[in-house]
Amino acid sequence: MNPVPRYKVRRARPSAGAPVSGTVVVVRASSATGETDYVVSGDLVAADGAALEVESDGQRWLVSWHPPPMPPDGTPHGAEGICVTTGGQIVLVSSDGTHWGFPAGRPARDETWEQTLRREILEEACATVVSARLIGFTRGACVDGHEAGRILVRSVWRAQVDLGPWRPQLEITHRRVVDAADVATEIGLATHPFAPFIRRSLREATSA
Repeated sequence: MNPVPRYKVRRARPSAGAPVSGTVVVVRASSATGETDYVVSGDLVAADGAALEVESDGQRWLVSWHPPPMPPDGTPHGAEGICVTTGGQIVLVSSDGTHWGFPAGRPARDETWEQTLRREILEEACATVVSARLIGFTRGACVDGHEAGRILVRSVWRAQVDLGPWRPQLEITHRRVVDAADVATEIGLATHPFAPFIRRSLREATSA
């Protein structure tokens, strides 16, 4: 069996004379024959099982996407929901009004994946899940940093929701509802370290 390719994602300025501008993504593919850097456009989407090396908060993680229904090995680390309103818009939340993302959180006690999803969406977005569809899992293995050796698995869902009155709890202080076409801009996808996984989540959530 051929080993799963391992990719390293880093940000770099384009070289002088390059036919691109701004920040680009450099993907390093490692295999038995060596390593090769590929400069790609900012639309990389995580592939099944392919590990992307991501730097986040001073730590390095090997992160991969896994399709449902079975989770990969690792410690359950909660759920994240792409929340869709009855009007087809996407719900985003923030703790500071500047950095936006999807409702997500860790499990409490003996919750199932879906129970965590429903509770977190209610707490963070003040929304009730009408229906939920599991669209995948992310698996993160920390290879460098204070959490080195930890392997965390999070479930990712498409959740149809009904919005309730905005009564923020805990650390989440802002809620915004945006058109699907505006999600990338609102969450700063162009420079987000987990962009390939967010793109995969959005693709799966909007597929039939």
